[in-house]
Amino acid sequence: MEIGEPGGFLDWLTESLDAVVSLGRSFQGEPAGAGSPTSHFTATFPVLDQLLDHDGTAFLTVGADGIEFEISAVHGTSDALIQAEVEHQIAIGNFAWALYRPSPVVLPSTEPERWIVMHPVSTPGRVWGMFIARLAVSSSFVPDVAQKLLTLVMGEVAGFLETRRLRSTGWVADADSDRDERWRALLKARTEALRKSELQARAAERGRDEFLAQVNHGLRTPLNGVVGMASLLLSSDLGTEQRAQAETIRQSGARLIGIVDEILDASRAASGSLELDAGAFSLRSLVEEAVIDSMPPPNSPLDLVLRFAAGEPDSALGDPRRVSTVVRYLIRSAVAATSEGTVLVEVDEGPEGDFRIAVSDSGVPLGERELRTLVKDPQPDEPSDPPDEALTPSLCRELVALMGGRLTVHNPSGGGLRVVLS
Repeated sequence: MEIGEPGGFLDWLTESLDAVVSLGRSFQGEPAGAGSPTSHFTATFPVLDQLLDHDGTAFLTVGADGIEFEISAVHGTSDALIQAEVEHQIAIGNFAWALYRPSPVVLPSTEPERWIVMHPVSTPGRVWGMFIARLAVSSSFVPDVAQKLLTLVMGEVAGFLETRRLRSTGWVADADSDRDERWRALLKARTEALRKSELQARAAERGRDEFLAQVNHGLRTPLNGVVGMASLLLSSDLGTEQRAQAETIRQSGARLIGIVDEILDASRAASGSLELDAGAFSLRSLVEEAVIDSMPPPNSPLDLVLRFAAGEPDSALGDPRRVSTVVRYLIRSAVAATSEGTVLVEVDEGPEGDFRIAVSDSGVPLGERELRTLVKDPQPDEPSDPPDEALTPSLCRELVALMGGRLTVHNPSGGGLRVVLS
């Protein structure tokens, strides 16, 4: 069941809740000392398959020395791949940071444009291990409800490990029906609260979509009138100054319509309902218009240069409006970051016959955090840009992912920035 299918979300939520509840019951119904940790890790894999779109998961447990982590169970990938991922995360400090987080964290993988999810397996006062999953898609987005359910599953796993230890030392009786009943009641209450909150969230999303549709109609209608009248003026007998003024009105109105489209696309992307309109278009015309609209003033010390590779085919297949949104944003960002020097826009053919657009500037070099925010959302504890500035980068990342493209960022040692859309 795909979350993005019509009606698929509630079906997915119901199936996921049932899977989590069934897993909890199976853990709590085990007799004392039954099963090994590995067998219980393996039992969680079908539930994790339901919650996450991944191509490999694993559980690590604390070794006998109480320091090292050892792979205990792997699903859908190899021990070597998981070990390499873990060693990388330990080396850069992410593993230790994630170990004491109360919820899942999404981090860059060792592979470019890939992401992993990490969640500690712990009880109050003790860390038992770590869960790790390699996301199967290039997006770092994991639905909030999936994260909450993942936390419930990790709580069940940690609870089993704690109970197993206590039973082995004689502190817990074999038949602790009261405790089991309390756990069942707590899990039921949490799942019901989660179901209710998600239904409320869906209702809020519908209300937001209706509001945006009304705003779209209320803004687009007068803006279309402004642009249309400006176009009529341009077709009439005007003086040089009047023609320039009418053209400014037309361009400003068209830009406002573009902003309305971007806001609506951002809303649809957030709700998972954004659809592409594929078709053939002129790549040269699209990029030329984006460059013209971003031109600095005539007396500016900044040059905006467009360069097409020799023999580059003009026709391309895709969603021209969404491609234009991404290209315009990259050019505008480069122009805004460069007070003087050159912004170079290059268009050529990629290695697989697709097109590639590179935007290079000679502005101030960006730091590590700023580079990361161009290709993924900041972590919860990192500072982020204001909402009005973060809208377009977030939308660009979603559009590039939906179109099956890649957005790579390079920070040359000589300064400036180079962003490649392919």
